[in-house]
Amino acid sequence: LKRLLDMQIEPILAIKYCFVGLDDILTKMKGEIDCLPIDASYSFTPNRAPYFRFTKEKVGYNLDLDQLIVCIIDELEKGDNVNIELSPQVLPPKVKYDDIKNYQNTKSSFATTFSAENESRKHNIALALSKLNGLEIKSNTSYSFNNITGRRTEKAGYKEAKIIVDKKYVEGVGGGVCQVSSTLYNALLLSDVDITEVHSHSLYSSYVDLGFDAMVNYGSADLKWKNNFSYPLFIKANVEGNRACVTIFGNREGFSFKRVREVESMVEPPEDELIEDKTGEFSHLVIYTDEESYIQYPHKGYVVRAFLEVYQADKLVERRFLRRVRYKPSAGIKVRGRLTRITKQLDDGVINFWQNYKYY
Repeated sequence: LKRLLDMQIEPILAIKYCFVGLDDILTKMKGEIDCLPIDASYSFTPNRAPYFRFTKEKVGYNLDLDQLIVCIIDELEKGDNVNIELSPQVLPPKVKYDDIKNYQNTKSSFATTFSAENESRKHNIALALSKLNGLEIKSNTSYSFNNITGRRTEKAGYKEAKIIVDKKYVEGVGGGVCQVSSTLYNALLLSDVDITEVHSHSLYSSYVDLGFDAMVNYGSADLKWKNNFSYPLFIKANVEGNRACVTIFGNREGFSFKRVREVESMVEPPEDELIEDKTGEFSHLVIYTDEESYIQYPHKGYVVRAFLEVYQADKLVERRFLRRVRYKPSAGIKVRGRLTRITKQLDDGVINFWQNYKYY
């Protein structure tokens, strides 16, 4: 072996020549030892507890045959008994469990209520929430509510319910979806996510505080945001009873957030508009001419400013101005029945009889 090495023969060829079959043994040994590292991983299943499941990382190994042969030669120079402890190179994984275990922390949650009696609206809310449920918001990536929930059409499964058009509530396909976007908007704010586009309604929406609604209309108005953190966020969105709920999971940053609104001014609504139910369309509400019922309630007008306060250990450290919103006042609409109530005056004798009537 020494003579071969003195002749400048490569060590691996010299070993292969002098120790027939040793290279096959070393190659087999390397195959048994070598393995790639496995990153820690996770899965998010918001409809089944636990919501997060983790697989821990595994290190990899690489046995350097060239280095091993050099060690064998060095040991042979010392004597005939060769004893070498293998020291394969450790290949660390890129992602460790400690890096991702905090993804399961609740970063924020927000809920709004709706009437459980309006089945079409409830259906639309549940459908839009299902589009958000299970969404992973990747780091440094932008998202669009309209792109996620899709067009509000009957073909897409949406039904007719009340929507706001030109300061009035009218029937429209997808009514209730704005409540979902508003619920998500507030959850995103409380998670300190960067909101890149948001719009307000023309009328005040009762399901959320003044200044914190998020009106959406496919093709013209959207809710957009960007995950400005170095880690992903995860959305659980569902209906619980008569509540639309959105929870966002991710690492906690040590801050808490509070929504604050300031009312600059308020305007009373104009006088109610009164219409007569000439066709009986609203007979489920009113029948007679002395009966009146709202089919659209009046709304006051407001000018408000919305802020997000940032706290650390209960200490206010920042007050961020979000936007100034103007809600227009709108008149209520009442409907009056179409039938004249028929009444017959009883004479005093009949009234006296029944007042003194006793049953035995």
